[in-house]
Amino acid sequence: MLEKLLRSKAEVAVLNVVLFSDGLHLREIARRAGVSPYEAKKELDSLVHLGILLTEKKGNQVFFYANTDCSFLEDLRNLFSKTEGVLTQIKERLQKLDGIRYCFVFGSAAAGRISEKSDIDILVIGRISEERLASVIFELQKSFKREINFILWSEKDFRKKLLEKSSFLRNITKRNLVWISGDRDEFIRLVEKAYD
Repeated sequence: MLEKLLRSKAEVAVLNVVLFSDGLHLREIARRAGVSPYEAKKELDSLVHLGILLTEKKGNQVFFYANTDCSFLEDLRNLFSKTEGVLTQIKERLQKLDGIRYCFVFGSAAAGRISEKSDIDILVIGRISEERLASVIFELQKSFKREINFILWSEKDFRKKLLEKSSFLRNITKRNLVWISGDRDEFIRLVEKAYD
């Protein structure tokens, strides 16, 4: 099965679009994937044949969407989220910013429950201007057509939250996090120590 998957850049681009959508037609998939309609059709037909995608005809158009009965669909989505998708791009862009001490994605996106309509929640702690961070987040939102929410705390704010024993901090450290920047173990230790 794997030798039939991920054979080309076009297939990776097409999969990255359709795995997280609620059904798109050929031309929209091609546009979002940055490939020709011919390339998109070839890859889509292959993915339908493998049982990863299903089709539905609406009027004159055929819509393609992920087959929820595919036994490895969630694994494939998780793989793409971690390697090709929006989370990877967020990580690449935010790691380039100076002044961030800790940064991670939390919530449904970090738990691997990401869909076309999912928003992405990020906590950023450090010395970075809100204006600069908002500018980068806005660019990412535009390119992925997805809402990205961020919480920005200074290191002083973070220490205050620790002293207050913020339930928010305690709750997120018990869940999946997609780590972007900073020492994860140190962060977890600081939060756990605050509750001892």
